Amino acid sequence: QLKNDWKNDFSSMEKVYIFQSKSECGNGDLMMVKEAQRQAAVEDNNFDIIKTAALTYAPPIGNIDCNFSFEGGYEEFGNRLYQLVKRDIYDAPLGKEIETPLFLDAYFSNEKMIVIETDAEALNMAVPVENIQLNNAGTAYISDIRVEDHKIYLSLSEFPGMNVSVSHLGFSKSLPNPNLFITNNNGIELVSFDQFPVSAARVTVWQNNTWSGGQPDANISAVINSPYKATNGNIESLDLKVNSNLDFDEDTGNSIVVHRNLDIQGSL
Repeated sequence: QLKNDWKNDFSSMEKVYIFQSKSECGNGDLMMVKEAQRQAAVEDNNFDIIKTAALTYAPPIGNIDCNFSFEGGYEEFGNRLYQLVKRDIYDAPLGKEIETPLFLDAYFSNEKMIVIETDAEALNMAVPVENIQLNNAGTAYISDIRVEDHKIYLSLSEFPGMNVSVSHLGFSKSLPNPNLFITNNNGIELVSFDQFPVSAARVTVWQNNTWSGGQPDANISAVINSPYKATNGNIESLDLKVNSNLDFDEDTGNSIVVHRNLDIQGSL
């Protein structure tokens, strides 16, 4: 509604630039605000997010902790905004790396790996960050984080179930090391997002006589976590990981077709 109001009030508006909120400013749930800001930029090409997580914060004044220093703070606000305006309004030949990297999707690649896709050309991470968190994951936790090209790979301690979601806090004083960030090649931090459901569309797990994400196929990886017999049906999958017993020894015409990788940790 706010976007529509802006467009009605400023009919000639060409672009909207949103500075993503400072984490410790105010008492409300700012992650919800950050997620709304992210969605605005994803849904409308005329909206751009400008990330502020790594910029220099000013010391609090009493209970007010919403400000930045000039050097490395508000000065950098202007620098980041200037590059975008220079490209968008004045047609300067500046590439995508002046933009905040946007989060696009999160999905399982296997039962203990979540892949986060972004729109960056490439991502950088000097040391593993602490600002990506799982929600509704039971006892599962992130055991390792790595980046490769435009993707972030989260290794998990165990399968977290199909109701898991993922959040990226950006800067938060609640973290042991809050100044660790994933950035693009231009040093701009990844956008914050909140409680994004992890899709099962690319992996399905056989457990308790059912597939968690539906029947696998040539584009979906499969994991066998409980005994599977030929009488349970054919298997066709992108990757197949067997953690339990896979029994196709009976007299059957059913088949297993794996299009990429086969990983046997259980028995055949």
